[in-house]
Amino acid sequence: MGQYQPLAAIRHAERWWNSYDPAYPALSDDCTNFVSQVLLAGGLIQVPAAGRHQGWWYRHKKEGWSFSWAVSQALYQFLISSHRAVQHPDPSALQAGDLILYDWSGSGRWRHTAVIVDLDAGRQPLVAAHSRPCWQRPWSYTDSPAYTPACRYAFLQIRSN
Repeated sequence: MGQYQPLAAIRHAERWWNSYDPAYPALSDDCTNFVSQVLLAGGLIQVPAAGRHQGWWYRHKKEGWSFSWAVSQALYQFLISSHRAVQHPDPSALQAGDLILYDWSGSGRWRHTAVIVDLDAGRQPLVAAHSRPCWQRPWSYTDSPAYTPACRYAFLQIRSN
């Protein structure tokens, strides 16, 4: 098994947060695609599968990718079920390279994914994301037009492969 390297993940996020890595597709709703690229750059090993509903993989722009590569809910389910992430009740246990997922309306479906790239002076996570590119944004996203008071968060600590 390989070791997840958060610094390598953060370097990739810093390089591509405000543009698109040409090695991957640029999706209109690109947050989870961006985070998957960051996880792969950090050394998380892909899990190939024959169908898009299984594993976590990216083959090529023309060959496709798994739903977990590009859909927040599917990435959450993959990371938890494969034990590649542990969910915590609050963000204080997280470090740079870990993830936060967002359920804007409290519906039970994760709709947005961001990667922690730093901690502020109060040790609160700062995130990077795509769809609407951001760098070192406060993790709560209360300034987002998608935010509602019913918003729920999933705080995921990434583990080694």
